[in-house]
Amino acid sequence: MQSGDDSHLSWPFPDPDGEIVRQRLSAVSNYIAHFIDRQALPYELLTVITAALKQPQKLLASPAVTSGMPLQRSDGAIWALHVLLMHAATAHCDSICAPDDWALAVPIAAAAELLGTALDIFDDVQDQDGDLIIIYGVPMMINGAMALCELGRLALADMRLPLPLRAF
Repeated sequence: MQSGDDSHLSWPFPDPDGEIVRQRLSAVSNYIAHFIDRQALPYELLTVITAALKQPQKLLASPAVTSGMPLQRSDGAIWALHVLLMHAATAHCDSICAPDDWALAVPIAAAAELLGTALDIFDDVQDQDGDLIIIYGVPMMINGAMALCELGRLALADMRLPLPLRAF
């Protein structure tokens, strides 16, 4: 299978409305901010986590979320966006689902953003690049990545799924 221009492939459902997608991303952003505020984190760790989540091409730094601007192609790098679009596709929803249904994907989208950011930090540590490595140092960034992994797990536990399914 070749990768490349897939513009000829059709989306099997009505095209997602950009404004609705932006609103859903804003809801995930708010969820992440409130979720992190509820955690008892040391100030230094909270500083690193916040800085990591506000890097370019992260949800909390996206102009579509922070300033209400239209979605751009670069927003495709946002981990949470993929979860929302997958949810819309699997639920066969137009306009990214009915008001009650899409909210089920918010903790999952938040977990994807938290875990994806942790993976990006681990990659930066491995490659010895990234501005945050220079600012905070490798040990603190590893601590931040580990905390983001745990926060992602906690966000998944915050889902409204039946208890037997949460064990997986």
